[in-house]
Amino acid sequence: MQQSIRIRGAQTNNLKGIDVDIPYEELVVITGPSGSGKTSLGFGTLFAEGSLRYIKSFSAHARQFLEKISHPPVKSIQGILPSVGLTRKGSIENPRAKVGTSTDIYSYIKLFYTHLGTTYSPISGQPVKKDTIQDVVDYLKQAAQGSKAIIASALEIPSKRTWKEALEIELSKGFIRMIYNNQVCFIEDVLNKPARKPKEKAYIIVDLIKCRSFDKQLYSRIADSAKTAFYEGKGTCLVQVGEAQKIFSDRFETDGITFEVPSVHFFSFNSNQRGCKQCHGAGQYWGLDRTKVIPNTALSIEEGAIIPWENTTFAREKQTFLTNTKLPIYRPYKNFTPAQQKILWEGNKQVEGINRFFEKLAAQKDKIQNRIIHAHYQGFITCQLCCGTGLREAVKYVKIDGRSIIDLLAMPIDELYDFFQNVEVAAHQKKVADVLLEEINNRLFYLKKVGLGYISLLRKMNSLSGGEYQRARLAKILGSPLIDTMYVLDEPTAGLHKRDAAKLVATLIDLK
Repeated sequence: MQQSIRIRGAQTNNLKGIDVDIPYEELVVITGPSGSGKTSLGFGTLFAEGSLRYIKSFSAHARQFLEKISHPPVKSIQGILPSVGLTRKGSIENPRAKVGTSTDIYSYIKLFYTHLGTTYSPISGQPVKKDTIQDVVDYLKQAAQGSKAIIASALEIPSKRTWKEALEIELSKGFIRMIYNNQVCFIEDVLNKPARKPKEKAYIIVDLIKCRSFDKQLYSRIADSAKTAFYEGKGTCLVQVGEAQKIFSDRFETDGITFEVPSVHFFSFNSNQRGCKQCHGAGQYWGLDRTKVIPNTALSIEEGAIIPWENTTFAREKQTFLTNTKLPIYRPYKNFTPAQQKILWEGNKQVEGINRFFEKLAAQKDKIQNRIIHAHYQGFITCQLCCGTGLREAVKYVKIDGRSIIDLLAMPIDELYDFFQNVEVAAHQKKVADVLLEEINNRLFYLKKVGLGYISLLRKMNSLSGGEYQRARLAKILGSPLIDTMYVLDEPTAGLHKRDAAKLVATLIDLK
């Protein structure tokens, strides 16, 4: 059985018809002076031939959409394996590509929050949940033991119907009683009175139940009645035991807010409909760059902290602001409180802020100097609404261990790994959690191991250095290892500190 890749007569670029055998299951280093043909052998011959043979496995129709690769100039190559090439810097054209998405970690974190996350109301801080038929049964079992209970549906009156017409329809469905102004009465009696709506919410009684012994028959009756009440009440069911009333809702809402049930798409930012409304999922947008307007925060307004107002053309704007404002104009900008900074930028009744100044410049684009100044202070700025994640605001309400997915994305990978190592989940969720945590922790572990523990999953791939990019891709491969595969890496330790280089070499040995 062949135990190596056999290359005969390789002539790519500077190679002069060399013969070489590369053993399987070994970490092989190709070394030599500049121009000796290291890359020509590794990428121009080995990787090119492996990729070409993989492409040939596709149909002729599929191959026309793939990049065309020519055969490397070589007499013969035997024992070639499927190849994965990792160059020092890849071509990342998509500005939305982040470390989290490119390494597949974010896909598993989305699933983790979809299945295990709890939505909390931003008003009361209480968990949001749908009530079920079982919740009604459990409540009656606890509260109505030996008592009479009423199960009723909310009376919803369409805009095109009158109060009387709505009651007549309920009567035709077979319902005969209702709760009118907190009093149980017959629907016919209400119809015989002057046709006017009650002061309080009206309910149609679905069932009157004596909760004596909770046997199988009683359970079935309560469940059927609750199901009918939810359906007739458009998701709202009332249960009354004595004078006590409890409202159940199978809608995902609380505090008067209807929330979206978390799903994988709910946590997606690669869609204008699903992503942040301000930056459309990009995490940043083109606008007024405050760091350009006030580059030196140690200066005060009087000392010239606001650069555009130092232009003699706009000296009047600065003087007007200094005369009318009550802000501490001699205090450094960095010592302003958030409220004072808001007044400076947005203005108040006394003064117009910096934002209004630039709005006026934008409105007067007929003057070339205004266009130039307005453009000079623009730039890509991080979206404050989504904290640069590209996710919509509602995502912040879904939490695990008090952390939203936005909080996790902003963490360095070292901290994120510690979070998932110690995260607590309920016993009934453990089976699902264990599967997802294994995948998440495995990928985070390798990102740490290759020396990328200091970056966050929000980091854009096109902002990584060549070494960081290659290590991020290597960590992805290590997180989902392939069998019998040839990996070709271009100077993986270039630019690394000796300590980090040792970690990377140890990782490559693990891969082998």
